[in-house]
Amino acid sequence: MALAVTGSPLSAPGQDPSSTSALDIPDATVVTTVIHGKPTTKVCPIYDEFPEEGEDEDDDDEDDEEEEDEDDGCPPTIPRPKPSGSNSAPGSGPALTSSWPSEPTQTEPPTTTAPVESSPAEPTTASDGAENPSSPSSTGSYIYSTPSFPTPTNDPSSTRDILPVSSPHYMPVFNEPDFTPKEQTPTGPIERGTVKFKIESYPDTWKTPSGDHEEVQAAIAAINWDKVPKAPVRTADKGTGDLDMKSYDVGDDEYCWWSATGCVKPKAQYIPEDAHICNEPGDWGLTFDDGPLNPRKDVVANSPDGIDEFAEPYLYDFLAEQGTRATLFYVGSNVVTYPEAAKRAFDAGHHLCLHTWSHVAMTTLKDEEVVAELYWALRAVKEATGATSKCWRPPFGDVDDRVRAIAHQMGLTTVLWSRDSNDWNLPSMTNKGQLEPETVDGYFSQWIDERMAGNETHGHIGLQHELNEVTIGMAEKWLPKLKEAFSIKPIHECTAVGMPYWEMGSEGHHDSDEDHDHDHDHDEDDEDSDDDKDHKDKDDDHDDEDHDDDSDDHKNHKDKDDDHEKDHDKDEEYDEDED
Repeated sequence: MALAVTGSPLSAPGQDPSSTSALDIPDATVVTTVIHGKPTTKVCPIYDEFPEEGEDEDDDDEDDEEEEDEDDGCPPTIPRPKPSGSNSAPGSGPALTSSWPSEPTQTEPPTTTAPVESSPAEPTTASDGAENPSSPSSTGSYIYSTPSFPTPTNDPSSTRDILPVSSPHYMPVFNEPDFTPKEQTPTGPIERGTVKFKIESYPDTWKTPSGDHEEVQAAIAAINWDKVPKAPVRTADKGTGDLDMKSYDVGDDEYCWWSATGCVKPKAQYIPEDAHICNEPGDWGLTFDDGPLNPRKDVVANSPDGIDEFAEPYLYDFLAEQGTRATLFYVGSNVVTYPEAAKRAFDAGHHLCLHTWSHVAMTTLKDEEVVAELYWALRAVKEATGATSKCWRPPFGDVDDRVRAIAHQMGLTTVLWSRDSNDWNLPSMTNKGQLEPETVDGYFSQWIDERMAGNETHGHIGLQHELNEVTIGMAEKWLPKLKEAFSIKPIHECTAVGMPYWEMGSEGHHDSDEDHDHDHDHDEDDEDSDDDKDHKDKDDDHDDEDHDDDSDDHKNHKDKDDDHEKDHDKDEEYDEDED
Protein backbone atom coordinates (compact mmCIF):
# COMPACT_ATOMS: atom_id res chain seq x y z
CA MET A 1 0.00 0.00 0.00
CA ALA A 2 1.31 3.44 -0.88
CA LEU A 3 0.01 6.40 1.11
CA ALA A 4 1.03 9.94 0.24
CA VAL A 5 1.88 11.67 3.47
CA THR A 6 3.46 14.98 2.61
CA GLY A 7 4.49 17.09 -0.29
CA SER A 8 5.48 20.61 -1.16
CA PRO A 9 5.72 22.27 -4.51
CA LEU A 10 9.21 23.44 -5.40
CA SER A 11 9.51 27.20 -5.33
CA ALA A 12 12.04 29.91 -4.64
CA PRO A 13 12.66 31.42 -1.20
CA GLY A 14 11.06 34.79 -0.61
CA GLN A 15 8.53 34.49 -3.41
CA ASP A 16 5.73 37.00 -2.91
CA PRO A 17 2.43 35.13 -2.33
CA SER A 18 0.44 38.04 -3.71
CA SER A 19 2.10 37.99 -7.12
CA THR A 20 1.66 34.44 -8.36
CA SER A 21 1.60 34.24 -12.16
CA ALA A 22 1.98 31.68 -14.90
CA LEU A 23 5.68 32.56 -15.00
CA ASP A 24 6.50 31.72 -11.38
CA ILE A 25 4.26 28.70 -10.81
CA PRO A 26 6.52 25.72 -10.05
CA ASP A 27 6.26 22.67 -12.29
CA ALA A 28 7.07 19.95 -9.78
CA THR A 29 6.19 18.84 -6.28
CA VAL A 30 8.06 16.76 -3.75
CA VAL A 31 5.86 13.81 -2.81
CA THR A 32 6.62 11.47 0.07
CA THR A 33 4.95 8.08 -0.01
CA VAL A 34 4.92 5.31 2.56
CA ILE A 35 5.30 1.85 1.05
CA HIS A 36 5.12 -0.99 3.57
CA GLY A 37 6.05 1.46 6.31
CA LYS A 38 9.08 2.93 4.53
CA PRO A 39 8.97 6.61 3.44
CA THR A 40 10.12 7.30 -0.12
CA THR A 41 10.52 10.80 -1.57
CA LYS A 42 10.53 11.73 -5.26
CA VAL A 43 9.96 14.76 -7.47
CA CYS A 44 6.73 14.59 -9.48
CA PRO A 45 5.27 16.89 -12.15
CA ILE A 46 2.23 18.94 -11.17
CA TYR A 47 0.88 20.04 -14.55
CA ASP A 48 0.23 18.50 -17.98
CA GLU A 49 3.09 18.99 -20.43
CA PHE A 50 2.59 21.29 -23.38
CA PRO A 51 3.76 19.81 -26.77
CA GLU A 52 6.84 21.42 -28.26
CA GLU A 53 6.31 23.68 -31.23
CA GLY A 54 5.82 21.58 -34.36
CA GLU A 55 5.39 18.39 -32.37
CA ASP A 56 2.47 16.16 -33.27
CA GLU A 57 -0.03 16.22 -30.40
CA ASP A 58 -1.52 12.93 -31.52
CA ASP A 59 1.88 11.27 -31.12
CA ASP A 60 2.09 12.69 -27.61
CA ASP A 61 -1.32 11.25 -26.80
CA GLU A 62 -0.16 7.81 -27.95
CA ASP A 63 2.96 8.07 -25.83
CA ASP A 64 0.89 9.15 -22.86
CA GLU A 65 -1.37 6.14 -23.25
CA GLU A 66 1.66 3.85 -23.16
CA GLU A 67 3.03 5.57 -20.06
CA GLU A 68 -0.28 5.39 -18.22
CA ASP A 69 0.28 1.68 -17.73
CA GLU A 70 3.37 2.40 -15.66
CA ASP A 71 2.76 3.41 -12.04
CA ASP A 72 5.52 5.87 -11.19
CA GLY A 73 4.17 6.67 -7.74
CA CYS A 74 3.28 10.24 -8.68
CA PRO A 75 -0.16 11.83 -8.41
CA PRO A 76 -2.07 12.56 -11.64
CA THR A 77 -1.06 15.78 -13.37
CA ILE A 78 -3.58 18.59 -13.71
CA PRO A 79 -4.17 21.21 -16.41
CA ARG A 80 -1.73 24.11 -16.20
CA PRO A 81 -3.57 27.07 -14.59
CA LYS A 82 -3.94 30.53 -16.00
CA PRO A 83 -3.31 33.56 -13.79
CA SER A 84 -6.45 34.67 -12.06
CA GLY A 85 -7.21 37.05 -9.25
CA SER A 86 -10.87 36.19 -9.07
CA ASN A 87 -12.44 34.60 -6.04
CA SER A 88 -14.81 31.75 -6.69
CA ALA A 89 -17.32 29.93 -4.57
CA PRO A 90 -16.79 26.43 -3.20
CA GLY A 91 -16.99 23.85 -5.93
CA SER A 92 -16.40 26.20 -8.82
CA GLY A 93 -12.75 26.71 -7.85
CA PRO A 94 -10.34 29.43 -8.88
CA ALA A 95 -8.30 29.31 -12.05
CA LEU A 96 -6.57 26.20 -10.73
CA THR A 97 -8.57 23.05 -11.35
CA SER A 98 -8.87 20.09 -9.04
CA SER A 99 -7.25 16.76 -9.79
CA TRP A 100 -10.36 14.88 -8.70
CA PRO A 101 -11.90 12.69 -11.42
CA SER A 102 -15.21 14.49 -11.51
CA GLU A 103 -15.93 18.20 -11.59
CA PRO A 104 -16.74 19.34 -8.06
CA THR A 105 -20.17 20.82 -7.52
CA GLN A 106 -21.16 23.29 -4.85
CA THR A 107 -23.30 22.21 -1.95
CA GLU A 108 -26.78 23.69 -1.68
CA PRO A 109 -26.41 27.38 -0.83
CA PRO A 110 -27.98 27.53 2.64
CA THR A 111 -29.55 30.53 4.24
CA THR A 112 -26.85 33.04 5.04
CA THR A 113 -26.45 33.84 8.70
CA ALA A 114 -23.95 35.95 10.54
CA PRO A 115 -21.44 33.91 12.55
CA VAL A 116 -22.54 33.60 16.15
CA GLU A 117 -20.58 35.67 18.58
CA SER A 118 -20.95 33.33 21.51
CA SER A 119 -21.22 29.74 22.54
CA PRO A 120 -24.24 27.69 21.47
CA ALA A 121 -24.09 25.94 24.79
CA GLU A 122 -22.91 28.48 27.33
CA PRO A 123 -22.13 32.18 27.64
CA THR A 124 -18.76 33.68 27.14
CA THR A 125 -16.99 36.12 29.36
CA ALA A 126 -14.19 38.45 28.52
CA SER A 127 -10.74 36.97 28.85
CA ASP A 128 -7.67 37.99 26.98
CA GLY A 129 -6.05 35.18 25.05
CA ALA A 130 -4.49 37.27 22.32
CA GLU A 131 -2.06 40.14 22.28
CA ASN A 132 -2.23 43.05 19.87
CA PRO A 133 -1.98 41.48 16.39
CA SER A 134 -0.13 44.54 15.19
CA SER A 135 2.78 43.60 17.44
CA PRO A 136 4.04 40.23 16.25
CA SER A 137 6.57 38.46 18.39
CA SER A 138 8.86 38.02 15.42
CA THR A 139 8.87 37.99 11.67
CA GLY A 140 10.57 35.87 9.08
CA SER A 141 10.50 35.05 5.40
CA TYR A 142 8.93 31.87 4.11
CA ILE A 143 8.65 29.98 0.86
CA TYR A 144 5.26 30.40 -0.75
CA SER A 145 4.03 27.37 -2.62
CA THR A 146 1.60 27.30 -5.50
CA PRO A 147 -1.53 25.34 -4.58
CA SER A 148 -1.58 21.69 -5.55
CA PHE A 149 -3.99 18.97 -4.61
CA PRO A 150 -4.42 15.81 -2.55
CA THR A 151 -2.82 12.67 -3.89
CA PRO A 152 -5.38 9.84 -4.15
CA THR A 153 -4.57 6.70 -2.22
CA ASN A 154 -5.34 3.27 -3.63
CA ASP A 155 -6.33 1.67 -0.35
CA PRO A 156 -8.70 3.29 2.14
CA SER A 157 -7.55 3.41 5.74
CA SER A 158 -10.87 1.97 6.88
CA THR A 159 -14.19 0.90 5.45
CA ARG A 160 -15.64 4.28 6.37
CA ASP A 161 -12.82 6.22 4.72
CA ILE A 162 -13.14 5.93 0.97
CA LEU A 163 -12.04 9.43 0.03
CA PRO A 164 -8.52 10.09 -1.17
CA VAL A 165 -6.78 11.66 1.81
CA SER A 166 -3.27 13.07 1.88
CA SER A 167 -1.25 15.87 3.35
CA PRO A 168 -2.63 19.28 2.32
CA HIS A 169 -0.30 20.61 -0.40
CA TYR A 170 -1.74 24.08 -0.73
CA MET A 171 -0.01 25.77 2.21
CA PRO A 172 3.19 27.78 2.09
CA VAL A 173 6.34 25.76 2.73
CA PHE A 174 7.79 26.26 6.20
CA ASN A 175 10.72 24.70 8.01
CA GLU A 176 10.60 20.93 8.40
CA PRO A 177 9.51 19.67 11.84
CA ASP A 178 12.09 18.16 14.15
CA PHE A 179 10.80 14.92 15.65
CA THR A 180 14.10 14.03 17.28
CA PRO A 181 13.42 12.91 20.86
CA LYS A 182 14.74 15.42 23.36
CA GLU A 183 17.17 14.21 26.02
CA GLN A 184 15.31 16.33 28.50
CA THR A 185 11.82 17.83 28.25
CA PRO A 186 12.18 21.60 27.84
CA THR A 187 10.88 23.64 30.77
CA GLY A 188 11.26 27.11 32.19
CA PRO A 189 10.56 30.58 30.83
CA ILE A 190 9.76 30.97 27.13
CA GLU A 191 11.76 33.59 25.27
CA ARG A 192 9.68 35.64 22.87
CA GLY A 193 10.94 36.13 19.34
CA THR A 194 12.66 32.75 19.10
CA VAL A 195 10.16 31.45 16.53
CA LYS A 196 10.11 33.09 13.12
CA PHE A 197 6.48 33.87 12.47
CA LYS A 198 4.85 36.24 10.00
CA ILE A 199 1.70 37.21 11.86
CA GLU A 200 0.74 39.84 9.28
CA SER A 201 0.05 37.03 6.80
CA TYR A 202 -2.98 35.98 8.86
CA PRO A 203 -6.54 37.32 9.09
CA ASP A 204 -7.83 39.26 12.08
CA THR A 205 -7.82 37.23 15.28
CA TRP A 206 -11.08 36.17 16.91
CA LYS A 207 -13.10 36.84 13.77
CA THR A 208 -14.39 34.26 11.31
CA PRO A 209 -12.21 34.68 8.20
CA SER A 210 -13.75 34.83 4.75
CA GLY A 211 -13.06 32.36 2.00
CA ASP A 212 -11.72 35.02 -0.37
CA HIS A 213 -8.01 34.66 0.32
CA GLU A 214 -6.12 32.88 -2.46
CA GLU A 215 -4.71 30.29 -0.07
CA VAL A 216 -8.19 29.44 1.21
CA GLN A 217 -9.43 29.34 -2.38
CA ALA A 218 -6.78 26.72 -3.13
CA ALA A 219 -8.03 24.63 -0.21
CA ILE A 220 -11.60 25.03 -1.45
CA ALA A 221 -10.60 23.92 -4.95
CA ALA A 222 -8.99 20.76 -3.55
CA ILE A 223 -12.27 19.56 -2.02
CA ASN A 224 -14.60 17.21 -3.88
CA TRP A 225 -17.88 18.93 -3.09
CA ASP A 226 -19.85 15.95 -4.40
CA LYS A 227 -18.64 14.23 -1.23
CA VAL A 228 -19.85 16.95 1.14
CA PRO A 229 -23.40 16.34 2.45
CA LYS A 230 -25.75 19.21 1.75
CA ALA A 231 -26.73 19.92 5.33
CA PRO A 232 -28.10 23.43 5.84
CA VAL A 233 -26.17 26.10 7.68
CA ARG A 234 -27.57 26.31 11.20
CA THR A 235 -28.69 29.48 12.92
CA ALA A 236 -28.13 30.63 16.49
CA ASP A 237 -29.78 33.19 18.70
CA LYS A 238 -27.60 36.30 18.66
CA GLY A 239 -28.40 37.05 22.29
CA THR A 240 -27.95 33.64 23.93
CA GLY A 241 -25.93 31.81 21.31
CA ASP A 242 -28.39 28.89 21.45
CA LEU A 243 -28.51 26.85 18.24
CA ASP A 244 -31.94 26.61 16.63
CA MET A 245 -32.84 22.91 16.67
CA LYS A 246 -36.62 23.25 16.46
CA SER A 247 -36.90 22.09 12.86
CA TYR A 248 -34.29 19.32 13.13
CA ASP A 249 -35.62 15.76 13.20
CA VAL A 250 -33.58 14.26 16.02
CA GLY A 251 -35.18 10.87 15.44
CA ASP A 252 -33.94 10.68 11.86
CA ASP A 253 -30.76 12.69 12.56
CA GLU A 254 -30.06 12.88 8.84
CA TYR A 255 -26.72 14.68 9.24
CA CYS A 256 -25.42 13.20 12.51
CA TRP A 257 -25.54 16.57 14.24
CA TRP A 258 -23.74 16.18 17.56
CA SER A 259 -25.22 19.32 19.11
CA ALA A 260 -28.74 17.94 18.64
CA THR A 261 -28.25 14.22 19.25
CA GLY A 262 -24.71 13.47 20.43
CA CYS A 263 -24.13 11.47 17.23
CA VAL A 264 -20.53 10.35 16.59
CA LYS A 265 -21.06 7.87 13.72
CA PRO A 266 -21.64 9.82 10.48
CA LYS A 267 -24.55 8.85 8.29
CA ALA A 268 -22.38 9.42 5.22
CA GLN A 269 -20.43 6.18 4.92
CA TYR A 270 -17.38 7.86 3.40
CA ILE A 271 -16.73 9.89 6.56
CA PRO A 272 -14.79 8.18 9.39
CA GLU A 273 -16.35 7.89 12.82
CA ASP A 274 -15.41 10.56 15.34
CA ALA A 275 -12.72 9.61 17.82
CA HIS A 276 -14.48 9.90 21.16
CA ILE A 277 -13.24 7.05 23.38
CA CYS A 278 -10.01 5.19 24.00
CA ASN A 279 -10.11 1.62 22.79
CA GLU A 280 -8.82 -0.19 25.86
CA PRO A 281 -10.30 -0.08 29.39
CA GLY A 282 -8.01 1.86 31.70
CA ASP A 283 -6.70 4.23 29.04
CA TRP A 284 -7.32 7.96 29.48
CA GLY A 285 -6.75 10.32 26.58
CA LEU A 286 -5.59 13.54 28.21
CA THR A 287 -6.68 16.64 26.28
CA PHE A 288 -6.71 20.39 26.86
CA ASP A 289 -8.62 22.85 24.65
CA ASP A 290 -8.25 26.55 23.82
CA GLY A 291 -4.48 26.98 24.10
CA PRO A 292 -1.88 28.08 24.02
CA LEU A 293 -2.75 30.26 27.00
CA ASN A 294 -1.44 33.76 26.26
CA PRO A 295 -0.81 36.27 29.06
CA ARG A 296 -4.22 37.76 29.84
CA LYS A 297 -4.32 41.54 29.67
CA ASP A 298 -6.59 41.97 32.70
CA VAL A 299 -4.38 39.73 34.81
CA VAL A 300 -1.19 41.43 33.69
CA ALA A 301 -2.67 44.87 34.36
CA ASN A 302 -3.69 43.93 37.91
CA SER A 303 -0.57 41.96 38.79
CA PRO A 304 2.04 43.66 41.03
CA ASP A 305 4.75 42.06 38.87
CA GLY A 306 2.98 42.81 35.59
CA ILE A 307 2.84 39.15 34.60
CA ASP A 308 0.30 36.36 34.21
CA GLU A 309 2.01 33.50 36.01
CA PHE A 310 -0.49 30.94 34.68
CA ALA A 311 0.17 31.74 31.03
CA GLU A 312 2.28 29.15 29.27
CA PRO A 313 4.57 27.45 29.99
CA TYR A 314 2.89 26.97 33.39
CA LEU A 315 0.74 24.00 32.35
CA TYR A 316 3.45 22.51 30.14
CA ASP A 317 5.98 22.66 32.96
CA PHE A 318 3.53 20.89 35.26
CA LEU A 319 2.93 18.14 32.69
CA ALA A 320 6.72 17.76 32.35
CA GLU A 321 7.01 17.33 36.12
CA GLN A 322 4.38 14.62 35.92
CA GLY A 323 6.12 12.90 33.02
CA THR A 324 2.87 13.16 31.08
CA ARG A 325 2.08 14.12 27.51
CA ALA A 326 -1.29 15.35 26.26
CA THR A 327 -3.20 16.23 23.11
CA LEU A 328 -3.63 20.00 22.88
CA PHE A 329 -6.39 21.47 20.73
CA TYR A 330 -5.16 24.90 19.70
CA VAL A 331 -7.14 27.96 18.66
CA GLY A 332 -5.34 29.53 15.70
CA SER A 333 -5.85 33.05 17.03
CA ASN A 334 -3.91 32.06 20.17
CA VAL A 335 -1.12 30.40 18.20
CA VAL A 336 -0.30 33.43 16.04
CA THR A 337 0.08 35.68 19.10
CA TYR A 338 2.19 33.15 21.01
CA PRO A 339 3.90 30.79 18.52
CA GLU A 340 6.75 30.21 20.95
CA ALA A 341 4.34 28.46 23.33
CA ALA A 342 3.15 26.18 20.53
CA LYS A 343 6.75 25.31 19.70
CA ARG A 344 7.49 24.60 23.37
CA ALA A 345 4.53 22.20 23.60
CA PHE A 346 5.58 20.51 20.38
CA ASP A 347 9.17 20.11 21.56
CA ALA A 348 7.89 18.68 24.85
CA GLY A 349 6.21 15.86 22.93
CA HIS A 350 2.60 16.96 23.22
CA HIS A 351 0.41 16.33 20.19
CA LEU A 352 -1.00 19.51 18.64
CA CYS A 353 -4.43 19.43 17.02
CA LEU A 354 -6.74 22.21 15.83
CA HIS A 355 -9.62 23.97 17.56
CA THR A 356 -10.41 26.29 14.62
CA TRP A 357 -9.26 29.86 14.06
CA SER A 358 -11.75 31.85 16.14
CA HIS A 359 -13.63 29.28 18.28
CA VAL A 360 -17.03 29.48 16.63
CA ALA A 361 -19.90 27.00 16.28
CA MET A 362 -18.94 25.43 12.96
CA THR A 363 -22.39 24.36 11.74
CA THR A 364 -23.40 28.04 11.70
CA LEU A 365 -20.80 28.80 9.03
CA LYS A 366 -20.99 28.64 5.24
CA ASP A 367 -18.82 26.08 3.46
CA GLU A 368 -16.04 28.48 2.57
CA GLU A 369 -15.98 29.83 6.15
CA VAL A 370 -15.60 26.30 7.51
CA VAL A 371 -12.61 25.81 5.21
CA ALA A 372 -11.12 29.15 6.29
CA GLU A 373 -11.51 28.42 10.02
CA LEU A 374 -9.69 25.11 9.62
CA TYR A 375 -7.11 26.36 7.14
CA TRP A 376 -5.75 29.28 9.15
CA ALA A 377 -5.50 27.20 12.33
CA LEU A 378 -3.72 24.46 10.36
CA ARG A 379 -1.34 27.00 8.83
CA ALA A 380 -0.58 28.66 12.18
CA VAL A 381 0.42 25.41 13.86
CA LYS A 382 2.53 24.45 10.83
CA GLU A 383 4.35 27.79 10.72
CA ALA A 384 5.09 27.62 14.45
CA THR A 385 6.24 23.99 14.52
CA GLY A 386 6.74 22.76 10.94
CA ALA A 387 4.19 19.98 11.52
CA THR A 388 0.88 19.49 9.69
CA SER A 389 -1.83 18.42 12.14
CA LYS A 390 -4.17 15.55 11.28
CA CYS A 391 -6.79 16.15 13.98
CA TRP A 392 -9.27 18.75 15.14
CA ARG A 393 -11.98 19.23 17.75
CA PRO A 394 -15.07 21.34 16.96
CA PRO A 395 -15.73 24.15 19.46
CA PHE A 396 -18.65 23.18 21.71
CA GLY A 397 -18.65 19.81 19.90
CA ASP A 398 -20.76 21.45 17.21
CA VAL A 399 -20.29 19.28 14.12
CA ASP A 400 -22.42 17.54 11.52
CA ASP A 401 -21.65 15.49 8.42
CA ARG A 402 -21.18 18.59 6.24
CA VAL A 403 -18.50 19.99 8.52
CA ARG A 404 -16.96 16.55 9.13
CA ALA A 405 -16.64 15.92 5.39
CA ILE A 406 -14.87 19.22 4.79
CA ALA A 407 -12.47 18.59 7.66
CA HIS A 408 -11.87 15.03 6.48
CA GLN A 409 -10.91 16.18 3.00
CA MET A 410 -8.52 18.65 4.60
CA GLY A 411 -6.80 15.69 6.25
CA LEU A 412 -8.35 16.14 9.71
CA THR A 413 -9.91 13.52 11.99
CA THR A 414 -12.77 14.80 14.17
CA VAL A 415 -12.11 14.22 17.88
CA LEU A 416 -14.76 14.57 20.60
CA TRP A 417 -14.80 13.19 24.17
CA SER A 418 -16.54 10.87 26.62
CA ARG A 419 -15.62 12.58 29.91
CA ASP A 420 -16.40 16.30 30.21
CA SER A 421 -14.97 18.03 33.28
CA ASN A 422 -17.01 21.21 32.70
CA ASP A 423 -14.01 23.08 34.12
CA TRP A 424 -14.67 25.96 31.73
CA ASN A 425 -17.61 26.95 33.95
CA LEU A 426 -15.55 27.51 37.09
CA PRO A 427 -15.20 31.13 38.28
CA SER A 428 -11.76 32.61 37.75
CA MET A 429 -10.06 36.01 37.63
CA THR A 430 -11.37 36.44 34.07
CA ASN A 431 -14.37 34.11 33.88
CA LYS A 432 -17.88 34.53 35.30
CA GLY A 433 -18.34 30.81 35.82
CA GLN A 434 -21.20 29.43 37.89
CA LEU A 435 -19.98 25.95 38.77
CA GLU A 436 -18.69 25.15 42.23
CA PRO A 437 -15.26 23.48 42.38
CA GLU A 438 -16.81 20.69 44.46
CA THR A 439 -18.98 19.75 41.49
CA VAL A 440 -16.01 19.27 39.20
CA ASP A 441 -14.21 17.40 41.97
CA GLY A 442 -17.21 15.09 42.10
CA TYR A 443 -16.90 14.29 38.39
CA PHE A 444 -13.29 13.21 38.70
CA SER A 445 -14.00 11.19 41.86
CA GLN A 446 -16.84 9.38 40.14
CA TRP A 447 -14.75 8.55 37.06
CA ILE A 448 -11.98 7.13 39.21
CA ASP A 449 -14.47 5.08 41.25
CA GLU A 450 -16.01 3.69 38.07
CA ARG A 451 -12.59 2.69 36.80
CA MET A 452 -11.60 1.03 40.07
CA ALA A 453 -14.85 -0.96 40.02
CA GLY A 454 -13.45 -2.71 36.93
CA ASN A 455 -16.65 -2.78 34.90
CA GLU A 456 -15.67 -0.52 32.00
CA THR A 457 -15.39 -1.94 28.49
CA HIS A 458 -13.35 0.87 26.95
CA GLY A 459 -11.20 3.81 27.91
CA HIS A 460 -12.08 7.49 27.82
CA ILE A 461 -11.09 10.76 26.19
CA GLY A 462 -11.31 13.60 28.67
CA LEU A 463 -12.15 17.24 28.09
CA GLN A 464 -10.24 19.86 30.07
CA HIS A 465 -9.12 23.39 29.28
CA GLU A 466 -5.94 25.41 29.06
CA LEU A 467 -7.96 28.46 29.94
CA ASN A 468 -7.13 30.10 33.26
CA GLU A 469 -5.63 29.57 36.70
CA VAL A 470 -8.66 27.59 37.88
CA THR A 471 -8.86 25.08 35.02
CA ILE A 472 -5.10 24.56 35.29
CA GLY A 473 -5.46 24.21 39.05
CA MET A 474 -7.96 21.40 38.50
CA ALA A 475 -5.42 19.65 36.31
CA GLU A 476 -2.78 20.05 39.03
CA LYS A 477 -5.15 18.57 41.60
CA TRP A 478 -6.56 15.64 39.66
CA LEU A 479 -3.90 14.48 37.19
CA PRO A 480 -1.82 12.73 39.87
CA LYS A 481 -4.98 10.91 41.04
CA LEU A 482 -6.01 10.01 37.49
CA LYS A 483 -2.55 8.51 36.96
CA GLU A 484 -3.17 6.11 39.85
CA ALA A 485 -6.30 4.75 38.16
CA PHE A 486 -5.66 5.20 34.43
CA SER A 487 -2.89 4.95 31.88
CA ILE A 488 -2.60 8.59 30.78
CA LYS A 489 -1.59 9.29 27.19
CA PRO A 490 -2.29 11.48 24.13
CA ILE A 491 -5.37 10.35 22.23
CA HIS A 492 -3.31 9.11 19.27
CA GLU A 493 -1.89 6.41 21.52
CA CYS A 494 -5.25 5.06 22.70
CA THR A 495 -7.35 5.29 19.51
CA ALA A 496 -7.03 4.11 15.92
CA VAL A 497 -6.62 7.58 14.39
CA GLY A 498 -2.94 7.07 13.54
CA MET A 499 -0.11 9.57 13.77
CA PRO A 500 -0.83 13.19 14.82
CA TYR A 501 1.11 14.78 11.93
CA TRP A 502 1.35 14.09 8.21
CA GLU A 503 5.13 14.39 8.28
CA MET A 504 5.36 11.41 10.62
CA GLY A 505 4.23 8.93 7.98
CA SER A 506 3.01 5.66 9.41
CA GLU A 507 5.81 4.97 11.89
CA GLY A 508 7.30 8.17 13.27
CA HIS A 509 6.33 9.43 16.69
CA HIS A 510 7.62 11.52 19.57
CA ASP A 511 9.53 9.87 22.34
CA SER A 512 6.77 7.59 23.56
CA ASP A 513 6.20 6.09 26.96
CA GLU A 514 5.41 2.80 25.19
CA ASP A 515 6.48 1.10 21.99
CA HIS A 516 3.95 1.45 19.18
CA ASP A 517 4.41 -0.81 16.18
CA HIS A 518 2.99 0.76 13.02
CA ASP A 519 4.48 -1.51 10.34
CA HIS A 520 2.33 -2.05 7.26
CA ASP A 521 3.47 -5.45 5.98
CA HIS A 522 0.73 -7.45 4.33
CA ASP A 523 0.72 -10.06 7.08
CA GLU A 524 0.25 -7.38 9.70
CA ASP A 525 -2.41 -5.75 7.56
CA ASP A 526 -4.31 -9.04 7.71
CA GLU A 527 -3.89 -9.13 11.47
CA ASP A 528 -5.05 -5.52 11.69
CA SER A 529 -8.12 -6.44 9.67
CA ASP A 530 -8.95 -9.17 12.16
CA ASP A 531 -8.36 -6.77 15.04
CA ASP A 532 -10.55 -4.16 13.35
CA LYS A 533 -13.31 -6.73 12.98
CA ASP A 534 -13.01 -7.77 16.64
CA HIS A 535 -13.01 -4.12 17.68
CA LYS A 536 -16.07 -3.42 15.53
CA ASP A 537 -17.91 -6.35 17.10
CA LYS A 538 -16.90 -5.05 20.52
CA ASP A 539 -18.12 -1.58 19.65
CA ASP A 540 -21.44 -2.97 18.44
CA ASP A 541 -21.85 -4.86 21.73
CA HIS A 542 -21.30 -1.69 23.72
CA ASP A 543 -22.99 0.94 21.57
CA ASP A 544 -25.63 1.46 24.24
CA GLU A 545 -22.99 2.13 26.90
CA ASP A 546 -21.09 4.52 24.63
CA HIS A 547 -24.29 6.32 23.78
CA ASP A 548 -25.12 6.72 27.46
CA ASP A 549 -21.69 8.27 28.09
CA ASP A 550 -22.00 10.61 25.14
CA SER A 551 -25.62 11.47 25.87
CA ASP A 552 -24.79 12.49 29.43
CA ASP A 553 -21.98 14.76 28.27
CA HIS A 554 -24.14 16.03 25.43
CA LYS A 555 -27.00 16.86 27.77
CA ASN A 556 -24.61 18.74 30.08
CA HIS A 557 -23.44 20.84 27.13
CA LYS A 558 -26.99 21.63 25.98
CA ASP A 559 -28.01 22.66 29.50
CA LYS A 560 -25.01 24.91 30.15
CA ASP A 561 -26.33 28.17 28.77
CA ASP A 562 -29.66 28.32 30.57
CA ASP A 563 -28.30 30.31 33.52
CA HIS A 564 -25.65 32.45 31.89
CA GLU A 565 -25.30 35.95 30.50
CA LYS A 566 -23.12 36.90 27.53
CA ASP A 567 -20.16 39.25 27.64
CA HIS A 568 -18.32 38.83 24.38
CA ASP A 569 -15.92 40.99 22.37
CA LYS A 570 -13.84 39.02 19.86
CA ASP A 571 -12.13 42.10 18.50
CA GLU A 572 -10.29 42.78 21.76
CA GLU A 573 -10.35 39.77 24.06
CA TYR A 574 -10.63 35.98 24.06
CA ASP A 575 -13.82 34.48 25.41
CA GLU A 576 -13.31 31.69 27.87
CA ASP A 577 -15.57 29.17 26.24
CA GLU A 578 -16.47 25.65 27.11
CA ASP A 579 -14.05 23.93 24.77
